[in-house]
Amino acid sequence: MSRFLPTAPYRGTRDFLPPEMSVRQQVLHRLYEVAESYGYLRYDGPILEPAEIYEAKSGQEIAELQLYTLTDRGGRRPALRPEMTPSVARMIAGNAGALQFPVRRYCNANCHRYERPQRGRTREHWQINVDIFGSDSPNADIEIFSVVHDMMAAIGATRDMYVLRPATGSCWRASSPRSSGYRPTGSGPCPTSSTAGKRRRATSSGPTPPTPASATSSSTGWRPPSRRARTRWRACRPTSWTGRT
Repeated sequence: MSRFLPTAPYRGTRDFLPPEMSVRQQVLHRLYEVAESYGYLRYDGPILEPAEIYEAKSGQEIAELQLYTLTDRGGRRPALRPEMTPSVARMIAGNAGALQFPVRRYCNANCHRYERPQRGRTREHWQINVDIFGSDSPNADIEIFSVVHDMMAAIGATRDMYVLRPATGSCWRASSPRSSGYRPTGSGPCPTSSTAGKRRRATSSGPTPPTPASATSSSTGWRPPSRRARTRWRACRPTSWTGRT
């Protein structure tokens, strides 16, 4: 065994030395300015969450193959967050009584997934999330598109360098060229609106998000909802866009 510890970072993660950090901060500052110009407020949450949240609400691939989990000294099973949606839904549900909807939030989340490192995909990544909670208007989707276009313009990207790809047809129909004037252009590498349609539809299918009393348990605190509570959970899911770096 070598007497020296390795100097390389853990596989799938990166070091940010001062030159890289300077560029990164300048890019992020421009993205933050755009989000805040639309009225979005920045938030963050714990990097550790109960593993049950992701096992109940994330996809099978994430929950079974990509989740970093551990068992702490109290026998609990926390996990490094692989995405931000369950965390922000928990926060909105837990504070719904103090919020005025629709709510606009954004974050730059540090996430971890155990997957094979490759070009453009690492085990540690940061992602910009832009979310609207509590609106069933197609204007929410259109606004998200506008935010993304302005973010790309803020970092010098022209319209022929990227294309937005909504995840579902309902989202595309709500913001079609006939209704909004939106028309994607270009081809090749692009930021993907991977969950916008799905989450907007979920937002419109339920009532106002639950109050803290209906979202918590007196003995264990917040927990993922049962099937019976699924409608209330869906009401807390956002119209959103995620950009991964």
